[in-house]
Amino acid sequence: MRRNGIRGLVGYFIFQAGRPFCSYYLEPGLVRHLERREAWMDWQEDLLFVKHDMVVNEWERQAMERRLNVLGSTPREGRLLELMVHEQYFRKDLPKLYQRDIEERVETAIRWASERGYQPVFYEEGFLGAPQ
Repeated sequence: MRRNGIRGLVGYFIFQAGRPFCSYYLEPGLVRHLERREAWMDWQEDLLFVKHDMVVNEWERQAMERRLNVLGSTPREGRLLELMVHEQYFRKDLPKLYQRDIEERVETAIRWASERGYQPVFYEEGFLGAPQ
């Protein structure tokens, strides 16, 4: 992966039915470690793993705010907030996928993060956005 320019991976790093849901090549013990943290660096492989916090399009706004409040107040997890959204839910030309309130969902997540001092980070700009 590094030969192809991949420097990091985002994943859920949770267990479902007793097995890692998204673990790439990581052993279950490391997935369990990442489950309670924001990120982990595999120095041997030179890959950064970032724990994914929320797929915004999967949450109703009120439930999203409750979940974000929990995430933001959890030690070892509240400093870095990794949010994502699938772009197909914005597309009116895909009526089976389109979500009428997707813009409001995204705005809710961004507003929540912004009001609490979170700032956007591009991971390629140093380790977790820190200047190099």
